[in-house]
Amino acid sequence: IEVIRQYIETQGEKKHERSIPVSDLSQ
Repeated sequence: IEVIRQYIETQGEKKHERSIPVSDLSQ
């Protein structure tokens, strides 16, 4: 279970990183 949770967290971090540049462009 911990491995799956870590995998989800890693995927979330990648998505969050992608979201940062989009917000930067919006500003």
